[in-house]
Amino acid sequence: MKLSNQSRAHLATARFLASKSEAKKTHGAVVVKGGRVVGVGWNKNRNDPQAMSEEHIKTDASYHAEEVALREAGDNARGAILYVARVNKQGEDRDSKPCFLCSTLMVSAGIKKVIYTTEGVVEDVYY
Repeated sequence: MKLSNQSRAHLATARFLASKSEAKKTHGAVVVKGGRVVGVGWNKNRNDPQAMSEEHIKTDASYHAEEVALREAGDNARGAILYVARVNKQGEDRDSKPCFLCSTLMVSAGIKKVIYTTEGVVEDVYY
């Protein structure tokens, strides 16, 4: 898939956000409407060990990058494009196809198109 310079820039931002994640699989997401970034996110742990006792912490529980970015975008997500990237420790693209729950959130939010990384290729999905 051939991307415009602007789309490549937004995907690069999603990659940068993914690098901020401390999760095992690092994902970043950017919501863009009318060429303007209206929401960003990366996957984050839901459970803060500083705020709860160990017996109440669930392992491997996280907010997905798409969920965080859509929450930040709010109503501006309707009609927007969502860019999602996953990178490994070497900064190489990995498959970031949104999961079923994130896809459901995207449809509910009114996202019109998703562009995401895979290993060596960038894919897009229209809703």
